[in-house]
Amino acid sequence: MGLPVITKSNFSEVQAIYRSFLDRAGFTFPGPSTEADTKLYKLAIEESIRMGIPHPEHGISAFAGDDIPDTNEHLSSQKKLKAYFGPILFSGVQITTTAYGHLDDNPHLQMIVAIFTAFAIYMDEAHQLGADAQEDVDRFQERFLSGERHTDPVLQAGDVLLKELYQCFGRIQANCIIAAALNMSTSVILEATEIEVTEPSYAEFYRRMSGVTDAYSFFVFPSNRSINLSDFIQTVPEIGVFLNHTNDILSFYKEEKAGEDVNYISLLAKSQGISKIDSLRLAVEKVIVAHENIIRVLGCNQEALDCYRSFSQGYMAYHVYGERYKLNELGF
Repeated sequence: MGLPVITKSNFSEVQAIYRSFLDRAGFTFPGPSTEADTKLYKLAIEESIRMGIPHPEHGISAFAGDDIPDTNEHLSSQKKLKAYFGPILFSGVQITTTAYGHLDDNPHLQMIVAIFTAFAIYMDEAHQLGADAQEDVDRFQERFLSGERHTDPVLQAGDVLLKELYQCFGRIQANCIIAAALNMSTSVILEATEIEVTEPSYAEFYRRMSGVTDAYSFFVFPSNRSINLSDFIQTVPEIGVFLNHTNDILSFYKEEKAGEDVNYISLLAKSQGISKIDSLRLAVEKVIVAHENIIRVLGCNQEALDCYRSFSQGYMAYHVYGERYKLNELGF
């Protein structure tokens, strides 16, 4: 934890940077997003239960099976997980209905995005459930590749979800989404090593892995539209930049208020020997260049461009109007 840099003297400066960023990115301020789609949440709950994840609304799932004894310790772990996973899945639904609202004609795909998001959040935060949960995340890729069953029901469900992606996406898309998820699990292990970042290129390397950006880039373009892989594949790296650094920018205010300094803006500032405010400005410029390039390349297919515009608006809206980001304090 570091000392926050949001002070009375630079509050208006941060506010101006945010307003300029949103204006240049074409954000049209559609108003707060509606409450998460209850139908999608119900669908996601039913599907995750099918995969073996217990929920507060239901009894312990059949995942416990014959190979995991119903010891008091196991039942306690299941009870804790039931209370923990529901809010995570709800967050996945909120993100999906806001940023991927253009997929509303394909609720099954939206459900996949929501559960995938919950799975990614769970891997990132599993340490909150204890050392055993963290160990399970550390071994996720090893077990996934060897075919060994995971002891954690969420990770086992994630394993199943990743392998079922080939039923919904082309081979290249599914390969890239799976690789992104596996890289994300590695980034969780890297984070625990607490490596002191001195090189900007490492900060970028780590951010790409932790952001799961290839997966979320491919989710933007559904297969049931008149969009070929060649129409958008060259925008995937730039969409990754937009995803990661829009989050970095719009998370900066709340993180600085909390005195957090293990984030991209802070790491970039430290590695380049510049202030966090200047680092924030660099991130803004990087996102705007990426955003403009994406629009230029997607100009060859209006449907692909419409998908990206809807996604980018929703993604920014999720941050601007989400309570956790506290941007209402900046006047948004």
